[in-house]
Amino acid sequence: MIISGLKVERLIDFIESNRMTVSACEYALPQLEALWIELKHALDSNDSDPDDMIHNYQQQLHMKVSEQLSNQIRELIRRITMLSAAIEEASIQQLQQQLYENTKQLRQLMERHNADTVEQLEQWRMEAGIEDFYVLRQTEQGRLVIAGSRDYSYYHNVELIFHEVQFMMLPAQIFTAERLRLATTEEVADLNEMMYGHQQMGRVFCLESLFEGTRYYVVARQLEYNTDTVYYYKREPLGPGERIAEYLSLHKE
Repeated sequence: MIISGLKVERLIDFIESNRMTVSACEYALPQLEALWIELKHALDSNDSDPDDMIHNYQQQLHMKVSEQLSNQIRELIRRITMLSAAIEEASIQQLQQQLYENTKQLRQLMERHNADTVEQLEQWRMEAGIEDFYVLRQTEQGRLVIAGSRDYSYYHNVELIFHEVQFMMLPAQIFTAERLRLATTEEVADLNEMMYGHQQMGRVFCLESLFEGTRYYVVARQLEYNTDTVYYYKREPLGPGERIAEYLSLHKE
């Protein structure tokens, strides 16, 4: 669902930046149709484990949003098809205005999904007692993974996975954050001079330490998380929701 959401937002960026022209919409149409088919297939073949409650909470959220996203993409496809067939200028302009409403609703859906993900993750984090974090890795594709742990000597308990990162203000060392949330409108306005407009290309997430009075920020399109326990040493046997750190599995004996 995350990847589908990212693709949809990129297509929305494209048709909006081209002012909903017929040619731009027709270019996006087959890609939207392919995304709709992917989402329908994912919804029809949902095989989540009902006993895996921690992962299932996020899976249930993804499936709920996937269904809503599928319906909105279908409506967007219908509107673009009508636009492609329109002849009169007045009809074209009316359909273009309706398309803006469709894309606005899609963005609002993804905003709500991120807000729900943050709320869900924050509830789990408080129950797990995770307050120490560090940047685990960052890829050239704009993917940032922040690990959270109760004991960094041996393992980490959660991975915050940010997609299509545009800007970040984070320490290079381990830092404390007792709260994860979306930044307020006032914070985004205050950060505008440092972000140079990057905040407009995603959502602004805040990792905050109330005790230390520090706030760290990540601007990204989407956030998801993984609550596997990842060990920094070789361990047998591994139970459900446990794995060995990637750098250890790459060095097999």
